[in-house]
Amino acid sequence: MFNFLMAIHFHQPVDNFGFVVEKACDRCYEPFLDTIADFPDIKFNLHYSGSLLEWFKENRPGILDKIAALIETGQIELIGGGFYEPILPGLPERDSIEQIRMLSEFLRNEFGVGVSGGWLAERVWEPHLAEVFAKAGIDYTIVDDTHLRYAGLAQEKLYGYYVTEENRRLLKIFASDKSLRYTIPFRPHKETFDYFRRIKDKHKTGCVLYGDDGEKFGEWPGTNKNGYARKWLAHFLKLLRSNSSWLKTHKISDYIENHKPQGRIYIPAASYKEMGEWALSAEAGEKLEGVLAKLKKQHASDDRYADFVRGGFWRNFLVKYPESNHMHKKMLLVSRQLRQLQAKKQTTVVDRRLDDARRELFRAQCNCAYWHGLFGGLYLYHLRTAVYKHLIAAERIIDSVSHKGKKWVDITSSDFDCDGAKEFIVKTPRDIFVIDPSEGASVTEWSIKEKPLNILNTLSRKKEIYHKKLKAIVYDSHRRSLFLDHFLPDKVTLKDVSSNRYKEQGDLINASCLKSDVNSGTRPYIEIERRGFVGSASVRLLKRFIFFPQKDSLSVMYNIENLSSQSLSVNFSPELNLSLTKDDTEEELRPADSILLHDPIEGLKITVRFSKRPKKIFRFCVKTVSQSERKIERNYQASTVFPVFRLDLAAGKSKSVGIDLEVK
Repeated sequence: MFNFLMAIHFHQPVDNFGFVVEKACDRCYEPFLDTIADFPDIKFNLHYSGSLLEWFKENRPGILDKIAALIETGQIELIGGGFYEPILPGLPERDSIEQIRMLSEFLRNEFGVGVSGGWLAERVWEPHLAEVFAKAGIDYTIVDDTHLRYAGLAQEKLYGYYVTEENRRLLKIFASDKSLRYTIPFRPHKETFDYFRRIKDKHKTGCVLYGDDGEKFGEWPGTNKNGYARKWLAHFLKLLRSNSSWLKTHKISDYIENHKPQGRIYIPAASYKEMGEWALSAEAGEKLEGVLAKLKKQHASDDRYADFVRGGFWRNFLVKYPESNHMHKKMLLVSRQLRQLQAKKQTTVVDRRLDDARRELFRAQCNCAYWHGLFGGLYLYHLRTAVYKHLIAAERIIDSVSHKGKKWVDITSSDFDCDGAKEFIVKTPRDIFVIDPSEGASVTEWSIKEKPLNILNTLSRKKEIYHKKLKAIVYDSHRRSLFLDHFLPDKVTLKDVSSNRYKEQGDLINASCLKSDVNSGTRPYIEIERRGFVGSASVRLLKRFIFFPQKDSLSVMYNIENLSSQSLSVNFSPELNLSLTKDDTEEELRPADSILLHDPIEGLKITVRFSKRPKKIFRFCVKTVSQSERKIERNYQASTVFPVFRLDLAAGKSKSVGIDLEVK
């Protein structure tokens, strides 16, 4: 008897647009359940993320009723995992275990069933997860067959399941068959069943597992018509039934109960093959493409070598995209702050508030906004907004427990982004700022607690490997943060600045801090001194950030001193990047004492005031070019303001410029 296991995964990102989830329900989630219900003898293993289950419960409870009915008939087994679909290796161990237990508890309360399996988000595996899953009460998980190939297993050894361990804590490992991911539900049924027969006849094996996204059954482009109008899924299930004399489907826990493991295995850190490729920089990705193409040409009928040629691994996204790293390290910091408070004896009321903070933290750990592959992911502004929304909400609760009153200011210095250099973290009752002295002394986060919203939720334009098929792509040479200090050429234009096609006259934009001064008293500030060159002239730039505990404001006072023995005329331009949800502006404004930026979607107005009227003001929006499952997209990422101040500095003299930002 040949055994076939199906594990189907359904998920929607936290705070995804309601109309998107409604569409997925109508085109995919309900038709799928309705179709398989007509075949009660065909067994399935289904995983629903907690974010999707919460949405069902609030908006489409009938779907939960349909799932419950399939459980009642014994047709399906539910698989657990991290509640909000986090990348588990990217979390503190305690958060991972609690997220897994949270979903197991939800399934037990909602459906009255226990959970023995744990879905591995994006199949991102690291060896310590064996212990994490075991501590959370999980007996098995599913990786890709690529993982087992990386561990050195031959093709004939991939069928069945294995046991791995970490510190003597055991976990059973199933591998999803990559070939089936490309035939189901896209190719003619005959290809899949011929594949089953080849495995059965050639390898004399008893089990193959198909594990993949459920959205391929109706929500991916073209799959709704193929799956239901043309009845691909129903015909597939009919064929499984008509071939039941030699082909049997199982719930995974039942299969484990009746079959022994193939042996013990230790798997290297990995995900599915495509994820490793996406995690590489564009330059490294192109090199990998060349190597793989050469191997394919030289060994067209033998793919054994490809098993030992692989890309990066998931954590490299945190290097590729500094903005992702910022979210990730903020998440880790909030988690640590929460645990420190929970470790102290609190009142019952405070404990409940900290439970609310934990839920907000866990929502912010949803994986979708932290990386980019076939789907928009990190490039989708609203997904990053959701991460910050829940992190700030958690932080607001934590700060309200830690601080009393409405006038406190907390300024700390630590390596926030784990790059080996310290950043300043400034907190007030209303705002959270992160200032990076080693990144041009720029502001990389300004979170407003009341909203909750990070108005520096920006993303720079980066080279992607798929851009080689496109023309006229613009890339940024720096992160789109706030108060980046430029010295521009005399004849620079709006087009030059917006397309990053100008030559920097100074070297201070990314210059590191020489020294700093911090005052957390009644008029709190941070003052950072840097030195560099404008042309051949040595300059000293003093930059003072002034904070206001009782309003959403930030003032920056610049003092630029000419240290050379000759006079110096410069076009000083502090770059201001802010996120406004949506913006299509590109214009050169007339000189003015202030400008107003408006975000009608978030209900924000940001006033920018200048102590000295700039000779010109450039304003434009930053849009990235990224791929999605349907097409290449241009997505809004930042609104940029370049005020240009003409400063004439005599030898040894200095001049000052101030900029105030206020958010209402």
